[in-house]
Amino acid sequence: MIRVDTVPIFSTPILVADFEKHNEYKDKFVDVPKFERKPKTWIAPVNTSFPQVRPGDDVMPDGIKEDILENVKSIMSFNGLPQEIDYNNFWYNIYYDNQGQERHDHLSPKNNNPFWSGIYFAKNCFTGSFFIHKTDISLRAQSWCDWTKSKLKDYYSDSIQFPIEDGKIILFPPSVIHSVQTDKRNKDAMRLTFSFNIVLNSSVK
Repeated sequence: MIRVDTVPIFSTPILVADFEKHNEYKDKFVDVPKFERKPKTWIAPVNTSFPQVRPGDDVMPDGIKEDILENVKSIMSFNGLPQEIDYNNFWYNIYYDNQGQERHDHLSPKNNNPFWSGIYFAKNCFTGSFFIHKTDISLRAQSWCDWTKSKLKDYYSDSIQFPIEDGKIILFPPSVIHSVQTDKRNKDAMRLTFSFNIVLNSSVK
């Protein structure tokens, strides 16, 4: 039988790791009633603290922001990336059913772009609600056949349903377009994530 190797070129790195202190925090997340609070430029309904968590906000347990950053530094070290990093933004997103987030990236309109962006999936985060979207249409322009039945379907797809679960941290380039779809499983189960952008300290720029 012929052997064929598929070599992905110019792939986008999505780093996935456990939040090592998830078990210490998972019972400290406080449920809040369904509510909508978002910047005017956002479209989909969501309860977010963007661009920062406000002082005294009970949704964020004491110490978790610092512990997530230490975990991110470990991920950076594992991948041979600089560990001299800090937050540019750190906020939470709360979703119930009929709430979500439109396609977006984490690029800054002021060109002060993050080094990396990330999400900590804290509570009631289910696979099937988080999507990553393709911006390059070069393959779609060549899709003259039914690629959905091809072994290369993941290369032609416009969107990928990215697997997630509570306790995971993902890191991605700020240019990655992603979205959150509404999930009926969150009707009575508050979905909580902490999102962040990190920047290099001035000493390593």
